Amino acid sequence: MIVAGDFNTNTLVALLSRPRRNGRRRNFDGHGYIDTWPSWLWPQIPIDHVLVKGPIVVAGMGRGSGTGSDHHPVVADLHLIDR
Repeated sequence: MIVAGDFNTNTLVALLSRPRRNGRRRNFDGHGYIDTWPSWLWPQIPIDHVLVKGPIVVAGMGRGSGTGSDHHPVVADLHLIDR
């Protein structure tokens, strides 16, 4: 399962920290924060996320180029692993 989008919260909030901690869902740990909002201001905050569950490995994360939105896109390199 892959859930991605604007969660309107940063990764320090318990809503996202709890699923990562119990092992059932994972955020992109180890890939750093992807500051995405607001795209027109600095500093920006990481409120757009990619969560994965199951046989999926997050091989890389990055911020895409502007699209005209007030958010920068999150680019995730996901790999399906053989179990």
